[in-house]
Amino acid sequence: NYWLDTGCYAINRIMSGNTKCGIPGGRLTCIAGESQTCKSMIAARAIKSAQEQGIKFTFYLDTEGGALYEYMDQLGINGEEVEQIIIESAEHAVSTMIQIFDTIAKFQEQDPTAKFLIIFDSIGNLRSKKLYTDGLKGDSPIDMGGVARRIGDMVSFATPKALTTDTAVILLNHIYENPGEMMPQKIKSQYGGHRVIYMCRYLLQLSKVFRKAEKLFGNSDSDTLFNGSEVSVFCTKNASVRPFFEAKMLNNFYDPQATKYYG
Repeated sequence: NYWLDTGCYAINRIMSGNTKCGIPGGRLTCIAGESQTCKSMIAARAIKSAQEQGIKFTFYLDTEGGALYEYMDQLGINGEEVEQIIIESAEHAVSTMIQIFDTIAKFQEQDPTAKFLIIFDSIGNLRSKKLYTDGLKGDSPIDMGGVARRIGDMVSFATPKALTTDTAVILLNHIYENPGEMMPQKIKSQYGGHRVIYMCRYLLQLSKVFRKAEKLFGNSDSDTLFNGSEVSVFCTKNASVRPFFEAKMLNNFYDPQATKYYG
């Protein structure tokens, strides 16, 4: 098996028990969190780690415009080995995932050692095709759980395929408070239904606190209110080591590279 570096030793440690090993190959990993908690940044660093290990190609399924080639170029990622695929609906996501794994299987018939990476950014922005068709008709769109079922179909299909092709699959997702809870819970609800939680072997939950310059770096900057954020990474499911450890990661707005040793 192989592991992809997350770009932060502390996160790697709670994922694998090893500071050098983060996201596993051949498994589904879900990284869920609030907005601006570095989900896409962690995914980009996984791409860099994959390319350094000779992984053939990355498929970047995108619903939010998270595949920023300028940022990838700054990290030293070869953009020619990353294909951005714009996903327009939950139904499109299922069919695209099937086609990608079919392509991988055919390629591995010629080269059994070839490995691939799939990133979905993010399943939290998926909507049903019915939303568009009803809107074009002028009707009020009603989902009735269709999106959650399609997301469940996608992750259920991808789980054994990732294992047999030794493909790392990273799903980015949103979290939200459950309005029916009497007391706030440490583990938040995720978009897309329970099958995402059941099928993924590794789950990370991210939250953030913005920090002022003097809090982070011991100096002040009158030009801006915040100079960075401290991201909490809580491992809620882990197939390799004990879960429910929490790590901290620094998101330095001045120097996005300065997160590896923090935490």
